[in-house]
Amino acid sequence: MTVRKLADVPRLLDESAGIGTRVASLSAGSPLAFSGVWGALRAVLAASLSRSSPHVLMLLPQAADADIVAGDAIAFGLSESLSLPLSTSDGSASSIRDDDYADRLRVLQQLTHRDGEAAMPLLVT
Repeated sequence: MTVRKLADVPRLLDESAGIGTRVASLSAGSPLAFSGVWGALRAVLAASLSRSSPHVLMLLPQAADADIVAGDAIAFGLSESLSLPLSTSDGSASSIRDDDYADRLRVLQQLTHRDGEAAMPLLVT
């Protein structure tokens, strides 16, 4: 078990903890939840899960963590990782900022144009 680069860490986690086997045993559409996973380990776990699933969605307790986890996941071998930008509006039409709205729409459009056969896994935080 040699780690030569950060991208090796998710593979080693998958091999030692059997994450891929657990994901394969779930029926299609079944959620898989983890708690107590903090720091860079969140990105390692996401990258490990992505070895068995084309789409990984992480719900994080703090919106500020989304960009960090998305960036860390790239370091751990994911080629595509997005964070859904936080909306600063209160929901009223007058409070919606065009750039916030455009950023959120861009991410949602990327999600709707993917299919289950996507060659590269995607993490959305």
